Amino acid sequence: MNILYLSHCAPDLPDKGEKIRAHHFLTRLAARHRVHLACLSRTPEETARTLALAPSLASVFVSQLSHKSALARAAVRYALGRSLTVEYYRHGGLARHLAAASWTNDLDAVLVYSAAMAAHAPPGVPLVLDLCDLDSEKWFEYDRLRCLPLLYRLEGQRLRKFEQSACARAAATILMTGNEAALVRQSIPAARIEIIANGVDFNYWTPAPAPAAANPSLAFVGQLDYFPNSSGAIWFARDIFPTLRAAIPALEFVIAGRNPGRGVLSLASLPGVRVIASPPDVRPIIAAASAVVAPLTLARGLQNKVLEALAMGKRVLATPQLALTFGQDLPPGISVCDTPAQYLAAAHSPTLSPNELSAVLTHLRQNFCWDSAANRLISVMEHASAPPSM
Repeated sequence: MNILYLSHCAPDLPDKGEKIRAHHFLTRLAARHRVHLACLSRTPEETARTLALAPSLASVFVSQLSHKSALARAAVRYALGRSLTVEYYRHGGLARHLAAASWTNDLDAVLVYSAAMAAHAPPGVPLVLDLCDLDSEKWFEYDRLRCLPLLYRLEGQRLRKFEQSACARAAATILMTGNEAALVRQSIPAARIEIIANGVDFNYWTPAPAPAAANPSLAFVGQLDYFPNSSGAIWFARDIFPTLRAAIPALEFVIAGRNPGRGVLSLASLPGVRVIASPPDVRPIIAAASAVVAPLTLARGLQNKVLEALAMGKRVLATPQLALTFGQDLPPGISVCDTPAQYLAAAHSPTLSPNELSAVLTHLRQNFCWDSAANRLISVMEHASAPPSM
């Protein structure tokens, strides 16, 4: 097949939530089909690494997106009644590249990563939409949880309308979980839904012993300029951790991730709390932890940070909201905690036994395998591109 892969992020490295899925799917698609990549980057380094993928691809186009310019442009169009998200990713350079490319006439299918990028999909080509989760629902949740509710609600409504049109056009709409699929079925009945979960790189995320002299600690790892992550870290540090620290005086709470804002950085002034900004590798931090916490009160899609911590042999203490993202198939090794007392009970016995670890790894390999996920994606793409049977 000749495939166009349109991505809102650069699939150069699997080092961030959204990029992990893009990277693993792109590399596996390119191993079996001719793939033209057109994507947006955020930094010159991302651009250079993405262009370096050219030998394995039919063609590569990557353009660096200026956040300030894109947001200003989108804000003007939002004031005119359009979706902020869609307009943020409506990129003139990308549109011109696709309009001028001669190979668009030979495409068998286009794979669109995130709903907003459907605005760039060439007409008349079978479209597969990797929605992952229903992004408009996030805006409705922000409407309930954050300031300026009317702005969030309006964006949710406008983005939902665009998602409906994109799903109606798509030969298949891919979600990561059964929960998200149920939400889309309810909100967008016209969507033709497939469920393909993320995987885990088991060669990278492997169990490692904690340093012998390490203090007991709980770790939280994530992109710290993302509201659900930052608000979860702040809530746990201020509302839950003091109870745990009072009962276990040596216990530490380690927060690690890119781009922590002032609210997260200020947590380092609390007893027992450490903030590590933009570590080059989070694996030593996870390995040194007694357990990993996932204190998200706003959780959507599938949390890579949870799967990776489990793959490293760490128990994960998770909120009920995060546990719900797994539906009825909660992986072993996750302890659901809703109160300080429940977190304290889990913190007293965080280590997975050998039998528990074996069950965790078996479950992950059976349910979160990148090769299996990519094979399923390729099957969906091939079915979408096939001519209708007579």
